[in-house]
Amino acid sequence: GGAAPPPQGQGPGPALPRRVPSVMMVMGPLSMLTGWVMLVAFLLLLGAAVDGMKPEEIPNSGVRWGSVFAPLWIRDLGGLSFALHLLRFGSSGTRARATAAEVLLNVLLAIAFKAAVLWRLGASSGSIRLVCLPLYLSMAVSVVAHFVKAATATPDQRATSNACLGISPTHLLAITVACKLDHVASYEASSWMATLWPLWLYIGGLGMGVMVLTCCVTPFLLCLSSTDRRSASER
Repeated sequence: GGAAPPPQGQGPGPALPRRVPSVMMVMGPLSMLTGWVMLVAFLLLLGAAVDGMKPEEIPNSGVRWGSVFAPLWIRDLGGLSFALHLLRFGSSGTRARATAAEVLLNVLLAIAFKAAVLWRLGASSGSIRLVCLPLYLSMAVSVVAHFVKAATATPDQRATSNACLGISPTHLLAITVACKLDHVASYEASSWMATLWPLWLYIGGLGMGVMVLTCCVTPFLLCLSSTDRRSASER
C-alpha cells in the first residue's frame, strides 16, 4: 500500500509540544495571581514610604523609589514572559496574534510609564502629561488591536466585541489627572471629584450592569423554581 500517514501533530512545519496547551492554561492564571500579589506588595511599600508626608514633599523626600517599585518590576517581568509565551505558542490566527502583540506592547509601555514616574520623582519639575505619554500610547495600541480583532471576528464574537474601543478607565484617568496636576485651564479650577469622572462613570456602569443582571436573572430563577415545584407536585 500507500505511505503511512504522519503521526498526529507532525504535519508540515514544526510540531508544538503536547504540553503547550496545559502550560498556557497554567501561565495565564499564575501571571494574574502574581500580578495581584505584587500590586498589593507595592501598595504596602508605597504606604510605608510616604506615610506622614505632604504631597509636595514626596519628590525630594530621599525615598529609594527603585526599591518601592520593585514588586511592579517583578509583575512586569511576569507579564512580559506571558506575552512572549503567547507569541511563541499561541494560535497562528490574526485575532490571536493581535491579542499577543497587544499584551506585549502594553507591558512594554507599562514599564516605560514606571520609568517615567521614577524620573519625575527624582526631578524638581516636569510635565505629568509627558510622564503619562506611555499610557496614551497604550490606549492607541488597544484601540488599534480592538479594530483588528473585530475585523477578523466571527459573527458571535463580533456581537460582544463592540462594547468598548479598548479604552479603559485608567487611560481616561491618565488624561484628566495629568491635566489637573499640570494646571491645564479647563481642569485647574475643577475639584478632584469632577476630575475623577472616568472612575465614577466606570463604577456607575458596573452598578447598572449588576442591577440589570439581577432584574433579568431573578425573575427567571423564580419562574424556574416555580416550574420545578409544580412538576414535583404533579408527580
